[in-house]
Amino acid sequence: MISNITGLASQKFQYLPNFKGKYEVDTSSAISRNQVFTLGMLMNNFWIFDARSTFNRIRYNSVYGKATVNVNVNKEALFERILKMNNIKYTKLDTNV
Repeated sequence: MISNITGLASQKFQYLPNFKGKYEVDTSSAISRNQVFTLGMLMNNFWIFDARSTFNRIRYNSVYGKATVNVNVNKEALFERILKMNNIKYTKLDTNV
């Protein structure tokens, strides 16, 4: 009975699609300390795909401009709200997702 339940649970999560949304964040608009901490906080959360390379792109391109951030689809609204509340400019690259 227990093996049957665990089999159903693993089967349920095995085939879930792994979508992501692409955003171009204008990191030069993050000039205050709170805005910079917000970008760092976003890199520490689970809804950013490939957070290490994204953080490096932001770190090296922040003075010059933009970095691409891949966000899990079910976290896009939260990601957009955080950027809007902190006045960080962004553009959604793929509007069909």
